[in-house]
This record gives sequence, C-alpha cells and structure tokens, in this order.
Amino acid sequence: AIMKTLGMRAQLPTKYPLNKAQIRKLRDIGDTLDLQVSIDALNPATIDRIMGVGGYHKRILETLRDLADAGVHLRTNSVSCPAISRRPRISPISSLVLAMSTASE
Repeated sequence: AIMKTLGMRAQLPTKYPLNKAQIRKLRDIGDTLDLQVSIDALNPATIDRIMGVGGYHKRILETLRDLADAGVHLRTNSVSCPAISRRPRISPISSLVLAMSTASE
C-alpha cells in the first residue's frame, strides 16, 4: 500500500516458470507490480537448450498464460536473432506474446 501512496511501482524480472500459487501471490500485490518475463529464444528446442532444462518452453508458456489469466501486469523481454532462432516460423511463445501485446493496446 505504501508504494501506491508514494506513486511507486516494483519491477520484477524473471526467467523462472511460476506455479499458480506463486502467481496468486503476485496478483495479490496489486497494480504496483510490473512483472517482466525474459524469453531467450522463440524456438522451443533452442530455449530448452539455452536454459538447460527440458520442457522449459512448455513451462514458461504456461506461466505466461496463467499470469495473463490472473491479470498480473506483464511484459516480456525478448531478443530474436538468426544465430539463436533459426526457424522463420512463429513459435507458440511468440504467438502468445504477440496476442498479449495487441490485446493491451
């Protein structure tokens, strides 16, 4: 409540997939929180390799959907370059990010 009174916002960057209980806690903080999820590649196999965790792409995609469904103020930070994401097609992660960005306009 003090942050809102002072007109301040908290910026929280993460790459960590969150479960629904964690997302509820973030939602309960209210509108003084800006959550940034960094996505290091658009290709599922590439992001799993970069993060060193099999299935990471699936878990972070679920996290993005759950955060949006919970109404948590969310932004993503992504860099796409040919050396990392060799496929020209749009992945499920980038499709979700694009849909979320146009929905908020």
